[in-house]
Amino acid sequence: MPFVMLFNLVRQFTDAFTDTAAGMWVLLIGNAFNILLNYLLIYGIGPFPEWGLTGAGVATLAARVFMALAICAYVWQDRRYRQARLGLAAVRPTPSMRRTMHRQSVPVALQLGMETGAFTASCIMAGWLGVTELAAYQVMVTIGTLGFLVYYSFGAAMSIRIAGFIGAGNLAAVRPATRAGVVLLLASATVAAGVFLGFGDSLLRFFTSDEAVLAMAATLLFPLALYQFADSMQTCYANALRGTSHVVSMMWIAFVSYILVNIPLGYLLAFPLGFGIRGLYFAFTGGLLCAAVLYASRFYKVLGKLH
Repeated sequence: MPFVMLFNLVRQFTDAFTDTAAGMWVLLIGNAFNILLNYLLIYGIGPFPEWGLTGAGVATLAARVFMALAICAYVWQDRRYRQARLGLAAVRPTPSMRRTMHRQSVPVALQLGMETGAFTASCIMAGWLGVTELAAYQVMVTIGTLGFLVYYSFGAAMSIRIAGFIGAGNLAAVRPATRAGVVLLLASATVAAGVFLGFGDSLLRFFTSDEAVLAMAATLLFPLALYQFADSMQTCYANALRGTSHVVSMMWIAFVSYILVNIPLGYLLAFPLGFGIRGLYFAFTGGLLCAAVLYASRFYKVLGKLH
């Protein structure tokens, strides 16, 4: 975990310089290294010991250590970070700096935690419905992640640009950057929804050959496609708001949207109203749409105050 945290810290640092390729390449090389070591240490290929599950753990540890050291070495030697390195060596963290960091970090952590919590709570309710429903739910969450990862990458890029413009005092550029993010994310959601509806059956068969699970999961393709639009917009405006550093409100918006709206709505649709597992997925649209509207409202209010 210390090496994971160090890598994430330095990757966020390089991202802030819009040098997002650095983290990508270190991750790709680290994953390839992890796969190779897994093969060698699980099965004991050549001079390597046959450690089985322990070998997989050692391979993961070695890859995480490599990734942390690699990205630190990159920042240390790259000339574009020279001024930042000098500043880092000259400044000593003060209690005020730490308090500011905590004030900005904790709300974001809670926001992400509550968003994840809504999916976890829905997973528990899917288990109440039955084994087949739980299996179908897990498969669809994994497929849905394919869309979310794309949205989050565009959202993170937008957050970096907005933070940079605000830090430079170029407020006139914030709205065009936001509009560009909205267009890109809606286009990505449209593509994702089209893939899920057009090729969903083929995607499902990568995960299971159980006909009961396949039939159950197929009924979730439309609600999965539907909530992509709400998910993309909540990702868009959550990252836009994060770029302004006004993040305390994100915690409360997440609480309302995911804890007070998404989870109860999922229970209501799944059980009293009899929609079953489809109700859980339709509830995601409600919770994510609520979050998108509230994040957007707060973002434009903050932007108005900055002007």
